[in-house]
Amino acid sequence: VELEVVSDDGFEHAVARIEGALDLGDRPPTIAIVRPAEGGAVRAGQPIHLWGALLDAGTRGAQAEDAVWTIDDAEVARGIEAWVPALEPGQHQITLALKGAESISVAVTVEK
Repeated sequence: VELEVVSDDGFEHAVARIEGALDLGDRPPTIAIVRPAEGGAVRAGQPIHLWGALLDAGTRGAQAEDAVWTIDDAEVARGIEAWVPALEPGQHQITLALKGAESISVAVTVEK
């Protein structure tokens, strides 16, 4: 990486160049739930599409297949995308977790 800093005040001009490796440090992976949306509603009797996103900007080697989906604290699927059978009517908590990342949850309502 080459970084160039230029300073100019209208009278004086200076340039500094730095070459070398740029280390941003190891960052934990980030996950997000794309579907279902927070506060969303789904119809009773319909399978539910679970869809997440993963960003691993660090060196941890996070893999989409290591993602774990839970609904109301029960594991229902693995991987960044899955379909699960219909849920009973009512409020449900859907969580996506990945080792090394902060888990994320959404609340959905299954309507009769």
